[in-house]
Amino acid sequence: MAVETKTLFLKLDKILNDPRLLVKNFGHDRAKRIQMRLDEFDAANTLQQIPSDPPPLVIDYIII
Repeated sequence: MAVETKTLFLKLDKILNDPRLLVKNFGHDRAKRIQMRLDEFDAANTLQQIPSDPPPLVIDYIII
């Protein structure tokens, strides 16, 4: 069980650190939101600075 968990985390780590794999596995819109959340973690000095609420929904409108 521990080996399966470690393998899962290693795979997820690889996906989250490669923008191409992030888009491939989660789609463009979700990958963008995941990357925004990861950037929040990178910018924070402590976990207290991370909001517990999810980031606001970003809707891209196509103007024709």
